[in-house]
Amino acid sequence: MKDQFTNQSGDKEKFIKESIQAFEDINFFVHQTYKTKNLSEPYLSWHESWRDAGLPTRLSDDADMERDIAKLAAITGNTNFQDTYYNLTTIVQKTDFWRYAKLYLEGGIYADIDFVAKPAFRSLVKEFIDSDKELLAFRENLRGLGWLGLQLGVDTFVRYPQLSQAVMVVRAPRHPVYRLALEEVCRRLAAGSWRREPDPLRRTLELTGPGVYTD
Repeated sequence: MKDQFTNQSGDKEKFIKESIQAFEDINFFVHQTYKTKNLSEPYLSWHESWRDAGLPTRLSDDADMERDIAKLAAITGNTNFQDTYYNLTTIVQKTDFWRYAKLYLEGGIYADIDFVAKPAFRSLVKEFIDSDKELLAFRENLRGLGWLGLQLGVDTFVRYPQLSQAVMVVRAPRHPVYRLALEEVCRRLAAGSWRREPDPLRRTLELTGPGVYTD
């Protein structure tokens, strides 16, 4: 992939436009979701930061999520994916499930709506695209008092080390990791053991969040 940011003209807007086009040419997008596509601040600025960093974006709302899950069920022939999605009890759980589905269907990048992109991340993605790697995963680290939070059960860590699913990168559609994550959510929901976790947050982390992704 040609590095569009090596242009020496100093025209930042041109750099950004060319970079976005280069990623669009290989059908590589940043996927994000929010309840509406009519974003207000600060969500709009956060979302636009990805394009400012030279990465094209696709924003999905709740209706888009439902269409993607229907598409997933049709492509895989597994209607349990759609049943599981509608049986998840919170929008956070549904969004977790959708992010695995979206990357399985289209590849690219998933990023939480409240993440701000920097040009350095675009460089990292470009390096990834130019490599022979299929998937880019990020490990979350405990720092400082994070260890104490882990011991007290008041942290968002359910594994250590733990893979983040707030930002995920995959080269192409149909990567088996995301199919496995989807299938594992279905299995855990049906088994019901996650319900024994008294903390609602940790129930979600185990059922659809970094617990299932790391496992």
